[in-house]
Amino acid sequence: MASNVTADEARAIAQALQGSTNDAHKSVHVETRQFERPLRLSGVEIDALREKLRKTSFEVARELGGPMRMSPTLDLVELCEVNAESVHAGLVAPFAVLRFEIDKQPGWLMWDCPAALATLDVALGAASPGQSAARKFTPIERAMFTRILGPAVARLTKALGLAVANPSVAQDLESLGSWRQGGDKAETQRLLVSFDLGGVGGTSRWRLFLPGVVPSSKSGGKPEKPLPLPAHLAEVLVDVKAHLGANDVPLADLLALEVGDVIPLRMEVGEPLRVLVEDQGCLRAVLGRSHDKLAIRVTQVERPKSDG
Repeated sequence: MASNVTADEARAIAQALQGSTNDAHKSVHVETRQFERPLRLSGVEIDALREKLRKTSFEVARELGGPMRMSPTLDLVELCEVNAESVHAGLVAPFAVLRFEIDKQPGWLMWDCPAALATLDVALGAASPGQSAARKFTPIERAMFTRILGPAVARLTKALGLAVANPSVAQDLESLGSWRQGGDKAETQRLLVSFDLGGVGGTSRWRLFLPGVVPSSKSGGKPEKPLPLPAHLAEVLVDVKAHLGANDVPLADLLALEVGDVIPLRMEVGEPLRVLVEDQGCLRAVLGRSHDKLAIRVTQVERPKSDG
C-alpha cells in the first residue's frame, strides 16, 4: 500500500508508539480547547492574571464613582487569548472605543456606545442620563471619555506589568486601526478581558484587548521556555517555504510576457510574509538579508486553523 510517510517520519512514529506503550498504565489529564483561538499562556498563568485583575477591578470601580456620581461595580467575566482580527467583528460605527498603545502595539477598550453616552451625560453635569442612541461624541465628550477610561486602562494594565501610552477616542474603523499598525513587531495575538460594568443606566460591557502575550507571572516577566523536543523527533526534516505573493494573470497576457515586464503581486510593500511549514501557514515574517543571502525574520507564530 502506498504511503506519503517518509522513512524518518516512520521511525519517529514507531519510537513514539513504543514509548506510549511503555507508559500505557499512566493516566493523563487532557484539557479540551478551541484550536481556532491562540494559546500561549498556561491555565495557571491565566488564573494568576485573573486574580490580579479581580483585585484591581475594585480600585477601578472606586475611581469611576467620581464621574459617575454613584458606586459602580466592575466584575470580571472573561479572560482569554484571541486573534486581533476579531476586534472588528460586529462593530458598527459610531462606536465607543478607547485606543491606546503598549510597546507601540495597538490595544482597545470597547464600551457599549449608549452606555458610554449616558455616563458622559452624568459626568458632564446632567441630573439624569439622556436616552440617546449611538452617535458621534462632541469635542467635550471626547475629552471626558478619555479622562474617564484612560486612568482605568492604565490601572488595569499596570496590574499586569504593562504600560499604556497615547490614548485616543475611536468611533470609526479608520481611527480604530488594526494590529498591522504595530510595525515590525506587529502580531495578531491579543488578551481579551471582559468586564460587566454596573453603572449609569444599568449594566454594560467593557471589552479590553491587550496587545501581545502578557508576561508570565512565574518567570520574572519572561515567558516560559518550551519543553525540549523529544530525541526521536530531532532529525525529522520539515519543509519551510516563504510565500512572497501571487497574482492571477490572463493567459493572453502571460503568453505576451517579455524580459523586463513587471508582474505586481497581491501584497503591500512592508506587509509581513506568510511562511508555510509543511504547507500549513503558521508563521509571519519580514524579508531581509543574512550573510549576503536572502533571508526572513520571524515576527509572529500562529497555530494553523483547524479544519473542524
